[in-house]
Amino acid sequence: MKYCYVIFIFLGFLSCNKDVQDITVQGVVQNAETNEPIKNIDVTIICWKYGNSPDQSYTEDETKIVTTNNEGMYKVNFDKGAFVEVKVSAETYTDGHETKEIYQKKNTVDISLKKR
Repeated sequence: MKYCYVIFIFLGFLSCNKDVQDITVQGVVQNAETNEPIKNIDVTIICWKYGNSPDQSYTEDETKIVTTNNEGMYKVNFDKGAFVEVKVSAETYTDGHETKEIYQKKNTVDISLKKR
């Protein structure tokens, strides 16, 4: 009977790493010194997924590129995910990079960029 409990506990840990369905990643890209929004800049979002991974590693990813609006905001949806990387690159700013583990459907990842 002890072995059954050990197996159930082990399976419980395995089930902790699941993809969240129907996620939204949004945020604001702004100037780090002035807090002014940076408009019309491309934001690359990479969404990593567990899928059916037997060893709890990411098995696939999906990349989307969106452009910030006049308020420096971006928003993108993914069917599922567990971890996101958000990257921003612009000629007059240093590159920005943020990561976030996904535990809920709505996720905010803001990025502040410094002038070169």
